[in-house]
Amino acid sequence: MGMDMTNPHIRMALVIIFLMVINPWLPVVQPEVPDNSLFDEPTIDTSNEKITTYGTNEGFTHTNMTTSPASGVTNLERPSFTWNYPGGTGSLLQPKTGGCAAYLPSLDQVFYTGGRADPNPIQPDDESPTSAVDVFYNSNKSWLPSTSNLVQTQQYHGCATVNNKIYTVGDLYPYSNPSINSEGLMQIFDPTTGNWTLGTNMPTGTKVGLAGVESQNNMIYVAGGASNPDRTNMTDRLMRFDPVNNSWTQLASMSLPRHSFELVSFQGKLVAYGGVARYFDPIANQTVIGNTNLSEAYDPLTNTWTQLSNSTKKFAAYAAEVFNGEIIIMGGYEANGWQITKNNKVFGYNPFTDEWKTRSTLQYGVFDSTITQANNTLVFAGGDLSNNRFSSWGSALYNAEGDYFLNPDIHDGWISSPMYDLSSSEHGSASPIWLGFTAIEPTGTSALMQYRTAGTEAAIGSAPWKPTTVPVYSYLSQGNSSLDDVSENIHILQYRLKLSTSRVLEWAIPTVVEVSFGGDEAAFTSPLPQYMQPTASAINITTHHHASTQEGEYLLSIHA
Repeated sequence: MGMDMTNPHIRMALVIIFLMVINPWLPVVQPEVPDNSLFDEPTIDTSNEKITTYGTNEGFTHTNMTTSPASGVTNLERPSFTWNYPGGTGSLLQPKTGGCAAYLPSLDQVFYTGGRADPNPIQPDDESPTSAVDVFYNSNKSWLPSTSNLVQTQQYHGCATVNNKIYTVGDLYPYSNPSINSEGLMQIFDPTTGNWTLGTNMPTGTKVGLAGVESQNNMIYVAGGASNPDRTNMTDRLMRFDPVNNSWTQLASMSLPRHSFELVSFQGKLVAYGGVARYFDPIANQTVIGNTNLSEAYDPLTNTWTQLSNSTKKFAAYAAEVFNGEIIIMGGYEANGWQITKNNKVFGYNPFTDEWKTRSTLQYGVFDSTITQANNTLVFAGGDLSNNRFSSWGSALYNAEGDYFLNPDIHDGWISSPMYDLSSSEHGSASPIWLGFTAIEPTGTSALMQYRTAGTEAAIGSAPWKPTTVPVYSYLSQGNSSLDDVSENIHILQYRLKLSTSRVLEWAIPTVVEVSFGGDEAAFTSPLPQYMQPTASAINITTHHHASTQEGEYLLSIHA
């Protein structure tokens, strides 16, 4: 191979000091020295490195990123929730618990309906069911009392929106005296008239409150619940209401009776998680009533329930809503005998993998509250702050707050790589030549890259990110990019990836498939002699040559 001393990528020459080229050094090139010790045929490898995983245990650092423990894939982490105080009255008109809330897209408003109200928090034992309705105006983020109330008082019921109407379903009267059983009450709000009317109550023998209520495909589903004041007659029934035909139908039952849980439409299924259930306890060897961690999913296409993995948490009386592609679980309580522990966390929950992620921490624990998605906004309202559920005798404490969280227009995160040293030996020289990556980028998402280089590891931290950060950030798009700006023997490389989405609510995100880079290198790989005698036997010197783009000529030198 010829030697081009002017090639910027082959700076080092194999020049044995001048004495080695005179006649006494002929043994250096004697036949007993194998040819391949100096001139192996090159094996072309166009990449120094290919990276397909980006976990923190591999030296990467994350900003708004998370690595799935199940798949090992690193993706954008969903936004954390920062709650904002609304305008208008700033809250519900009265402290309330046991109401339900529903969003009307046509009005862009959230309706908090009924519940149990405390008209004067400093006056004990004045709590009672209410027909009042509070409205959250999403356009200006404010609460105001509605001019149209429910026809009847209603508490511990569920809500659903179908065909631009709100349906409130069910009712319960805990510890009522004289005893009042559930009426299976239904009330309907029609925004075209601005009025509430009575609907078709649940059939005799199926009337409940504290049930899971949800709409899917223009049908309303009511799962579980209880009808008597002490809730001992909880049920496993699933009922469906058809608003077009104004009819109720009983469907396949859940695996066990339960109440105080939410039924959530998620990924085509109706998910029932937690609550208070009647089940057989193998440790106690008897049937018990208590909080459960059982999750199951109903398929409307097959009319069947499928048991999911039991959850790591046992919440009852929580609020739930689908937001940013996951089920949000807010508040609730876990019971230990007569004592309850109120939950002050807001979690993101995936029932199919039993993954829980904390999205927010509230200033207080709360149960029997509501949480509602209104376009890109999540609205929280009401709830019970008491130390015991269904408290009385002056110990009830209800919540009037109605805060909200607004999704960002764009959510992004960063993956920063560790430092890569492209030089395999201190006796050589290397430089990165190209850098590239591939990614899956759904519409409304992007994956972009920046890099920086330095001659030493100590200098990489202060090196500027490229292409530019001042006055504006610029990036490399996916594909391979030439690093023509990198000087010779600048052998330390670091990169970072910016992943972004503008489709936060549906949680469409980009995924990095692979990062790769290549460089040129020439180096001595065998130990170099401290000294050489002109009459000594031949010395083998092994070198390493790497061309990331094409075959080249390399020049290495040993200096006396």
